[in-house]
Amino acid sequence: MTTLTSAEFFARVWPARLMKNETLELRVKDQREGRMFSEFFSSVPEFINRVHQYQKEGRHDIFFGVATRSSRHSGKKKDCMRVQCVWVDLDKRQISQLDMKPKPSILVESGTGVHAYWILDCPLLVQNEDRWKEIEAVNRGLVSRFDGDDGAIDVSRILRVPNTLNYKYTPPRSVRAYLP
Repeated sequence: MTTLTSAEFFARVWPARLMKNETLELRVKDQREGRMFSEFFSSVPEFINRVHQYQKEGRHDIFFGVATRSSRHSGKKKDCMRVQCVWVDLDKRQISQLDMKPKPSILVESGTGVHAYWILDCPLLVQNEDRWKEIEAVNRGLVSRFDGDDGAIDVSRILRVPNTLNYKYTPPRSVRAYLP
């Protein structure tokens, strides 16, 4: 397996170019204060630079919105704009335990399980309910097929950023992305 940098991961998971008013959601949980907050960026390099700033502080769980967002105001479904992949969250599993067909495009060790992503040929606009329901139906099918977490199918889902740490554990666990 090939390890991916954060930039390589996001180059696959997000659309190559953002449209006007399209943003990338970074969601952060401060483990000392227990609060969660979001920031929005108009480019992957800006997003990754901010991730690095939080990593230096050493106390943040760092997540990303799988779907791009259409505004800088929230990460709710109504603000989701485009999706470049479908996914399944496999709790309490290790990559070595997986034999998945169809083979995922990317696997992420989350520190407590595995996130599997299948990259779409082109981004899908999901700004209306019918379109995001299609993505959620595919994700629900992946949950059923691979016994995944049915609480992680929504188009507004946030998942862990690769090459960060999962602070739910002591010591913190690494989050890593791979090409299978």
